[in-house]
Amino acid sequence: MSQALTPEILSSNDANMVAIQPPTAIDPAAVAAAEEAKALVQAAYTMALHRPRNYMQARQRILDACKRPAFAAAVEYAKPVGGSTVRGPSIRFAELAIQQWGNIRVDTTTTFENDEFRKIRVQVLDLETNSCFGKVITVYKTVERRNGTGREIIRSRTNTNGQTVFIVRATEEELAVKEAAAISKVVRNEGLRLIPQDIIDEALEAAKAARRGDVSDPQERIRKVCDLFSAMRVTPEDLTLYLRCPIDKASPAQIDDLQTVYTAIRSGEAKWSDYVQYEDANPESGTANTAEKLKGKLSGVKAVGGKVTNGPTSTAENGPPPASQERTISCPRKDGASVPEDDCFYCPERENCPELTPAVQS
Repeated sequence: MSQALTPEILSSNDANMVAIQPPTAIDPAAVAAAEEAKALVQAAYTMALHRPRNYMQARQRILDACKRPAFAAAVEYAKPVGGSTVRGPSIRFAELAIQQWGNIRVDTTTTFENDEFRKIRVQVLDLETNSCFGKVITVYKTVERRNGTGREIIRSRTNTNGQTVFIVRATEEELAVKEAAAISKVVRNEGLRLIPQDIIDEALEAAKAARRGDVSDPQERIRKVCDLFSAMRVTPEDLTLYLRCPIDKASPAQIDDLQTVYTAIRSGEAKWSDYVQYEDANPESGTANTAEKLKGKLSGVKAVGGKVTNGPTSTAENGPPPASQERTISCPRKDGASVPEDDCFYCPERENCPELTPAVQS
């Protein structure tokens, strides 16, 4: 029978007792989870270091988004509190601002859970400034329903309207919705603390102007033009090739030009191929052209009167001629004896040879 591990007691000369405890077991899953979390954080900091935030570009992206009428309608929220109305930036705006601001990490971790509630820690971290804001929220696993039929009723209460509501056990779907709503509120409140307040105020004003119709979406015309050309099987990549710049960065003058092009194509006066010349996609033609160029270079090498002259390119630039074209040349260092042109090309004294032309010596 194996004996159980028991602490061993060692006595020293000064009567100090030291207890040696047996080694504790290490959970491999816990170690793997810790290493994974460490790697994710390190990767996030590395990306933030190599791709720092562009403040003006991030501000412009936030303002452009708030100028879209569809998004401007969801930028602000308003709810009655204490007989008055409280307004502020919505969750949807906070999510977009955090995304466009860049290099912001949002972490959610469940720290404790039992049958009654779940505790979740939400942190919003700026990877460039190391500014971090967070909060621990408690999500109870119950919901309120006016009808408790078929549900596990925990207790009941009377609301402000005098109606009886039942607090029942939440299902998995109801708990997921409740948890997501609580996390989104924390991300909004804590995440917007990392965005400069002047940019938030400017974005809210731009959204108000868009809802009133005072400003137009700068990308609306571009999207409409892309939709018009897509009906003709002309993709945004084709439009980028025609404009020689990304379609989303097109100027108003370029959009006007595309409108005239679309009108001409729709009326049958022109075709899209008249405006854009695509490269030849046939690989055989490119190979043939390359072969013709190489043939011209090889045929340009000529030997005249014992001297090597170059046609389109010199022999020194293109190497010795092929064996099928091997010729001889008179060597002045061998009293005019004929030597193969290959030997002349690899001659160690070729650089200072008086019989070669300067073009070949170079």
